[in-house]
Amino acid sequence: MSEHFTLDIAFDAPVDQLYRAVASKNGPAQWWTKFCQTGDSVGDVSIFRFPQAGFFANMEITNLKQNELVAWKCVDSRHPKDAPFSDLRDWVGTTLRFLFSPVDDKRSKLRFEHQGLTPNRDCYESCKSGWTYYLGDSLRALVETGQGKPYTDDSEDNI
Repeated sequence: MSEHFTLDIAFDAPVDQLYRAVASKNGPAQWWTKFCQTGDSVGDVSIFRFPQAGFFANMEITNLKQNELVAWKCVDSRHPKDAPFSDLRDWVGTTLRFLFSPVDDKRSKLRFEHQGLTPNRDCYESCKSGWTYYLGDSLRALVETGQGKPYTDDSEDNI
C-alpha cells in the first residue's frame, strides 16, 4: 500500500513560471479554486474553499524553496457533510508537497505528493480524480496558455 498519493507531470513551461503558479499569493486562485485567501511566506495559513461542493482546506505553508519546493500542511479541513466518508476531516494532518525540476529553459516537471492520502482513505478515489484534474488540466492550462480552469461555484468539478 502506498504511503501517499503521487502524481508526476511534465509541463511546457519554465520551472520559475510553474513555481510561481503554486507559490505566489494569487497563483492557486488561477488553477485550484477562485475562493481562496493565500499566503506567500512560511507560517502563513492559506484558506481554500469550494462553497457549492461543501469542501474546505486550511493549509499552513511549511516550506518554500525557490523553483524547487512548496509544502503545505493541512491544519483544518472538511469534506461535504453528505459525502459517504467515515471521516470528513481526514485531510487534517496531511501534507501537500510540490517538487519542481527544470527539464530545460522552456520545460519543467512537477512531482506532487499528498502525504497521508492513502488508498485506504474513503476519499482516495475522488481526491485522486480531483488532483489529476486540478494539476494535470487546470495548472497545465494556466502555465501553458495563461488561462487555468479553477473551481468556481459554476464548476461541476468536486474534489
